[in-house]
Amino acid sequence: MSGVVFIISKSEVGGAQKWAKEQIEMLAISTTDPIYLVTDDCAGWLVDEVKDFCQDVFCDPAFSKGFSINTFYRLLRFSKKHQVKVIVASSAFAGVYARLLKIFIHIKVIYVSHGWSSIYRGKTLGLIYTFIERVLSLFTDVILCISNSDYKAAQNIIKIPEKKLTLIENKLFPISQQGNRSTGFSEPPKLLCVSRLDFPKRFDLCIRAVAGKNCELHIVGDGPQMRELQRMASGLDNVIFEGMQQGFCRYSDYDVFLLASDSEGLPMSALEAMSAGLPLILSNVGGCSELIQDNGALFGNTEEELSRSIDFVLMNIENMSLASRVLFSQRFDLNVHRDQYIDLYYGE
Repeated sequence: MSGVVFIISKSEVGGAQKWAKEQIEMLAISTTDPIYLVTDDCAGWLVDEVKDFCQDVFCDPAFSKGFSINTFYRLLRFSKKHQVKVIVASSAFAGVYARLLKIFIHIKVIYVSHGWSSIYRGKTLGLIYTFIERVLSLFTDVILCISNSDYKAAQNIIKIPEKKLTLIENKLFPISQQGNRSTGFSEPPKLLCVSRLDFPKRFDLCIRAVAGKNCELHIVGDGPQMRELQRMASGLDNVIFEGMQQGFCRYSDYDVFLLASDSEGLPMSALEAMSAGLPLILSNVGGCSELIQDNGALFGNTEEELSRSIDFVLMNIENMSLASRVLFSQRFDLNVHRDQYIDLYYGE
């Protein structure tokens, strides 16, 4: 085996990027094979996090903008130079580049679905994108689904042959516990949202749901919706915008993790919160239901349902906090489950 290359369209912080980071770190401590990264920006978050684990990093801004013949040719030369045998693609554009490589070189292509965004693009566009995914699956050795919801969508909506599909729920290493609070819960309780402020996230629901409640909503992140959300929260003393914090891991400063969204795979930020013992309040979309077992609540995307879920979790916060830690250690700890990925990358 000559090495594994991870290709992802953008190096900015995000769920797919966090997944790639965890995988690269896991391989670096589990094998002696070289690891490579292909992305758009060598100054981006992902490159900064994993460059010490990679033998080489290839960056080209075109990866985040669409398909470029010149960029594909450079990627082909890069792959031949390093005699790469496995390529792991974690975004739509990355998936196109990876599958085309298979036409020109003998390589194992693994495409990772992070929520199948193609099926949420409206009726006409959705049909087009799902057809493209179905065709591209013919040039893919393994399609890795990161939640049972993704697996079912691949089978029943996109119609990808089952023999191409593998299900491994997202895993990660427990986050390093950074924060100021050592024991107990805050008064008033602190709800935490960590995400880019953009579609498909529903921060508007979060802001409206906490209005008048005896709790604080802390929003960590930045994005195009920032100004609109700040206007919405004007006059609310319990909504705090903390801005973008690269490498955020201060989960233990907060009491409950909240994610409102119209579309999800299996959110990595929720797994990080679980590893720190935070109860979860999640939109009932994608694979989010797979993260809830006595450790939080699911809600339909209405203000009323979210409000009830907040009240329910705050009344049961101690038991749910313990349940989050237990569930994470059993199902989502990469220390425990790394062999699943080793078999995926190096198995026949």
